[in-house]
Amino acid sequence: MTCELTKISRDALRLSLLGDGPGVLALYEAHEDMPEIRLKLAAFRERFLGPPHDPAASVSDPYVGTLIRTYREYYRLAFMHVVSATEAEAWLRDRLVRELPGVAGRTSLDELEREIQPAVEQRGLHVMLGMVTPYRALHIWTQQEWKRFPVVLPHKSLELDVCLADGFVELGWFHFVTFGEKYSGGWASSEPRAQKRFWRVRQKYDATDPERFRLFLAHEAQHVADLADFPGIDETALEYRAKLAELLLAADTRPLLEKLRAEASPAPHSPHAYASWQLLSRLSTAMTGDENAMLSADILGVLPASLQFAAAELFAADQQDRNRARDRD
Repeated sequence: MTCELTKISRDALRLSLLGDGPGVLALYEAHEDMPEIRLKLAAFRERFLGPPHDPAASVSDPYVGTLIRTYREYYRLAFMHVVSATEAEAWLRDRLVRELPGVAGRTSLDELEREIQPAVEQRGLHVMLGMVTPYRALHIWTQQEWKRFPVVLPHKSLELDVCLADGFVELGWFHFVTFGEKYSGGWASSEPRAQKRFWRVRQKYDATDPERFRLFLAHEAQHVADLADFPGIDETALEYRAKLAELLLAADTRPLLEKLRAEASPAPHSPHAYASWQLLSRLSTAMTGDENAMLSADILGVLPASLQFAAAELFAADQQDRNRARDRD
């Protein structure tokens, strides 16, 4: 893959993470003289500008097929900015009420999703619904196994029950818009009954890679700890603290820095991208006095010890501020 093609692909993924379908389309159209991009453009136009794809043929249960079809059409509307995000959610709610049995009269998507979950589980499947900002997401899988793992975090140790989910029928909006190239690797629950539990997509993270698996556990465990310690914490703060935890615990910080830099964006509506931008800006300020240094310079030359010292100070300051705010309340 050429350097130019690599950059275009990376930019397309960054725009996709921001939920910017028109931006991805414009990027591909600007480079359609490249054969590889021309193929991507044709597939993109077919999926997002052509007739909706009906998954019913590959899903035997009509209820599940309808659910997947409805969410995918919602993804198309929201991702391509055919309507606003709020209008797309309203469309999703109305379509679910119209298409699915037994949900009439529900006034919100949250209520609808609470009704949908047992209906899917009655069919022998597992489901997770809710926001994966900036859009709602549907995850359905066929197999799962629970395991308990000890996890060491910067400020505490936890034992977490991890659901290893496999056999996915549907894997959320990010999987759909990137044609399966990227998707959520796992998620924690904010439900009190589910504290110290989270879900992991088995196919994305291989436990035979100890370092990668350890950092994944740390990232998700930090979410679990923060949801328990700081009720109401926002998504950007969750991601910021989890990324900090990864940096503090990493044996090699370079891959993490490259990932942060690739996805960073000053767009508040995308918690992952915005948290990466905040983290790099604050690290840059702490280490160089220039908040843009790590967003633009060659970050591979940063000494890991200096980086992790600065990250530790940022984490400690954030932890102190949150503890004080919680104690005041």
